[in-house]
Amino acid sequence: LRMSQEEYLHLPPLINSNHYVTLPKEARAQYDQLESTFMLLLDSGKVTGANAAVVGGKLRQVANGGIYLDEIPGKDRKAAHLHDAKAEVLVELLNELNGQPTLVAYEFNHDLDRLKKTLKAEGYGDVPHIGGGVTTKQFSKIKEDWNAGKVPVLLAQPQSVAHGLNLQKTGRAVIWFGLTWNLEDYFQLIRRIWRRGVSDRVVNHHIIARDTTDVALLAALGAKHRTEKALLDALRDYRRSR
Repeated sequence: LRMSQEEYLHLPPLINSNHYVTLPKEARAQYDQLESTFMLLLDSGKVTGANAAVVGGKLRQVANGGIYLDEIPGKDRKAAHLHDAKAEVLVELLNELNGQPTLVAYEFNHDLDRLKKTLKAEGYGDVPHIGGGVTTKQFSKIKEDWNAGKVPVLLAQPQSVAHGLNLQKTGRAVIWFGLTWNLEDYFQLIRRIWRRGVSDRVVNHHIIARDTTDVALLAALGAKHRTEKALLDALRDYRRSR
């Protein structure tokens, strides 16, 4: 027996909004080179992909604005900063939200580092995050401050946002700086805010780099959701007919 929350809870509208950005000329050339040759040479180091799947992950990084360099034995892994196209749109959206608590989803740790620096420079202070390296004590304090309306921006890695985590007391907006392939992670993050007790509409923003894997990711999430919904609806109708 399965019931979706939409069937037994009164939820406000969930509005999806897509914001498209164009990669800067140099980043576009870097993206195309990596896609076609599985290799990218930068002043700071080299990036190589063993196969199409690996390169796909690296292309997602380029679309976001950075990329991990090939590891050098005995040295810490480094990332190169490629562009700020998505970060600029993120700042514009946050400014438009005018202090309304917003959950921002990021995928890679180098995205987190860049976003923290950018947001601090834009006057948002030391923005907290939920992800790797956050202790249980820190997590509890972040959750408490968020629900008290003290956190205007919270960065979150979808894989780290657990089922049942309640963040809906103040937030009404989600911004996807970097999308995930995982439909479950995608909806679980949105549902930290869009859930029982929310009276106002929730806006789910996607920042999408044109002509990149971002477009494929967004389409894949939509296709997965439609397939899952069709299957579950069919099972529900089957049980009701028995």
